[in-house]
Amino acid sequence: MTELHFPSDDEFPTDMRLQRGGKGDDRLRLERHYDTPVERVWQALTDSEEMSAWFACAVEYGELTPGSTLELRFPGGDPEPGKILEVEPGRLIAFTWQKESLTFEVTSERGGTRFVFVTTVQDPEHIPYSAAGYYQSVEEGLTGFLDPDAKARDMPSFDDLVKRVAAEWNLDS
Repeated sequence: MTELHFPSDDEFPTDMRLQRGGKGDDRLRLERHYDTPVERVWQALTDSEEMSAWFACAVEYGELTPGSTLELRFPGGDPEPGKILEVEPGRLIAFTWQKESLTFEVTSERGGTRFVFVTTVQDPEHIPYSAAGYYQSVEEGLTGFLDPDAKARDMPSFDDLVKRVAAEWNLDS
């Protein structure tokens, strides 16, 4: 398995990596430290209203138990079903969305929270788009949601981020 790294720096503080495993087995991993308690980050991940406020689309959880269903919906779009795969209260939630799996994990670290997001990417041609979208969800969405007083980051547009990811990882976009 080959691992590609999107360099993190002051402009891009979220660490992003792509593990290439072949068609249908590519994994995108984003990791970031928050100076926020684990319980607060966990709530932002598992409360439907809060998750919908920062994630790429609206998320409506049923019960937070394995096997339960959830709905994801982009503005103006039809609901897309998902299924909860795993829940470890206060630490991990994993669910399916379309043909992909998404895992969110939080652990206590340096007086705050280590946040890790991992998703499978089924279509190799979609990797730059998935990477850019999830990066923006974490960096602009979750980071801004957890700390609304933080100085707004001057993030590149989605299209520019897609191009930068594709160039960095030598992918066609």
